[in-house]
Amino acid sequence: MTLTIVTITALLLVLAALLLNLNLHTAWSWRIKATAVVVSFATLAAAYHMLWQLLGWPVKQPLPGDLQVLAIEVQEPSKGSAESGAVYLWARPAADPQAPPRAYELPYSRALHESASRAERRLRDGRAQGARRGAASDAATGGGRSPPVFYDLNKPALPEKR
Repeated sequence: MTLTIVTITALLLVLAALLLNLNLHTAWSWRIKATAVVVSFATLAAAYHMLWQLLGWPVKQPLPGDLQVLAIEVQEPSKGSAESGAVYLWARPAADPQAPPRAYELPYSRALHESASRAERRLRDGRAQGARRGAASDAATGGGRSPPVFYDLNKPALPEKR
């Protein structure tokens, strides 16, 4: 991932150098130069927003199947500001316990808040929690996405002692 960030940074520096060269050393009209500046800044803004996905910020994607939940945080909506609230999950695929964890941001709903709080209490009590995408659509979750379902993960069966 570090190579990706270095590559993107290098490409953006090359773009900036080309833009500087275009504006200083060509006799092109100011319209072409202005268009190049606008396109370059749009490219920089797009790259900036894409880098957030690489740097570990929570993704706003539906859950990708069964997950082992490592941590949960609920951020309630603020009545004083325009913040709509969110539920943050830190999880890894349940099928691959060695996979690196990923952060997910889910749109806030009261039902999701209650179920996430119950799952968080179970995590604190030492019971492993799983999550999967829910089956029913809930309009309160925004965009018609269904809220996740939290459940207790089965403890792995230990081999008998000999």
